[in-house]
Amino acid sequence: LELMLDNASGPDGDKITEDAIAVAIEVALANLARYGVYEDVPAENAKGKKHVTTRFENQWRWNEEANDWVVKARFVAREFKWQEWIEDAFAPGSSHTHSRVVDFLALKEEAMTFELDISDAYYNAEEDEEVYVDPPKPYLAKLAAQGTSTDIMWRLRKQLPGRRRAGQRWVQHFARVL
Repeated sequence: LELMLDNASGPDGDKITEDAIAVAIEVALANLARYGVYEDVPAENAKGKKHVTTRFENQWRWNEEANDWVVKARFVAREFKWQEWIEDAFAPGSSHTHSRVVDFLALKEEAMTFELDISDAYYNAEEDEEVYVDPPKPYLAKLAAQGTSTDIMWRLRKQLPGRRRAGQRWVQHFARVL
């Protein structure tokens, strides 16, 4: 496996091992499938269509259930500004300063506030373009072991982190949910 060792030293100086990365990639692939992020299509169907490169980002994350640091792998798109000029990718963000304003207004109006954290948030937002990515090598290795053709591409059905419009699509999805 070609595995990238991002943030190779962990919180306690631990090194990310290939075994830890392999487990993290299995979890990441399961989440991609669970959320319906992609569909397998023959590679010939993607010829001449928008193609975005991808990679795994591996990071140490605190896991409450395990009460320990674990490696998390994220499958991310690598869509760069120079590849395509777009002007409509704005997504609102918040900062510590914004939260103070929200708290002030909530106190003034006697309104309740809450915070939430969404796991794999972008995987909930629909992909509205015809975009293809190369499936990760561990996924192709599984297909080969099953005797299935590996001459495929993934057509994205949901957003991947790293897509330039992913933040905007997530905000639109969340607004519809609310």
